[in-house]
Amino acid sequence: MESGLRNDRATWADDNLWSPRLSAAYNLTQRTVLRGGWGKYYQSQFINNLDVHHAARQYDPAELSTHHVVGLEHNFAGGVQARLDAYTKDITRMSDTHQNLRDPWEVFPEARNDDVLLQRAGATSKGVELFLKYDQGKKLSWWLSYARARAEESITAIDYDGLLVKQTGDLRRINNQDHTIYADVNYRPSAPWHINLSWQ
Repeated sequence: MESGLRNDRATWADDNLWSPRLSAAYNLTQRTVLRGGWGKYYQSQFINNLDVHHAARQYDPAELSTHHVVGLEHNFAGGVQARLDAYTKDITRMSDTHQNLRDPWEVFPEARNDDVLLQRAGATSKGVELFLKYDQGKKLSWWLSYARARAEESITAIDYDGLLVKQTGDLRRINNQDHTIYADVNYRPSAPWHINLSWQ
C-alpha cells in the first residue's frame, strides 16, 4: 500500500490546496496482480487563462477531480503482458465557461456571434481499458490498447443572446470519445536502427 499528500499553491489564484491519494496492490498469483487507487486532484486556473475577453477580473476556484481506479494485471508465459483497468472521475467546483456553438476551437471566440456561457454543476468520466504488450528485448515488440469511455457534464444553464434551443442536464462533454484504439509495432533489425509503426 502507498499513501500520499500533495500541496499545491497558486499565489495568483490564492489557492492553497491539499490532495490525499491512496493506492494498493495485491498479488493474487505469481503472475497476476490486483491494483486499486483513489485520490483527489486539484487543478488551479492557469495564470494565462484569466478570461479578460469576457471582462473577468479574478481567477476562478480550482477544479476538483476525485479518481477511483481498479485494475487487473497478468503476465502470460509467452511474454505478453495484459492489463484491464476501470476508472471513474468526478469533477466538481467547475467554473462557468464560454464556448462557441459552431466551432469550439475558434482562435478568437469572443469575436464570434455564437458565443455562449455554460454554467456547469459538475462532470463525470468513466470507462474501461484493455492494454496488451509484448517486449522481450528482441527485434520485434508491440503494444495494443482499447478503451471504452464516456464523459458527461451537468449543464445547469446557458446564457446566450440569440436564437438557441437551450438543452440542459447531463450532456456529452466536448472532448467525449466513446471508443479509442491505439496500436504500436517496433522492429529493431540492428542496434543503430529502430523502425516504428503506430496507428490510432
